[in-house]
Amino acid sequence: MTAHSAIYPYLTFANTKEALAYYQTVFDAQNIVRLPVTAAAAQAMQVPSGVDFSQLTMHAAFTILGEWLYAADNFEQN
Repeated sequence: MTAHSAIYPYLTFANTKEALAYYQTVFDAQNIVRLPVTAAAAQAMQVPSGVDFSQLTMHAAFTILGEWLYAADNFEQN
């Protein structure tokens, strides 16, 4: 049996939704899947009221040149 190693790049952005559009335009990102934050998750993460949580990204996946990358919003930013 041969052991295999892999690296799974996981990026964080201030606005993953915008970053995905940029990556699609500039790097021809494909197979884009984006999971927005649900109301329950927003409450659990103490997202301030008035923030449109549907614009936030809990998790996203996409390919560039056939390689998978993953991303999410940085909920720890100040």
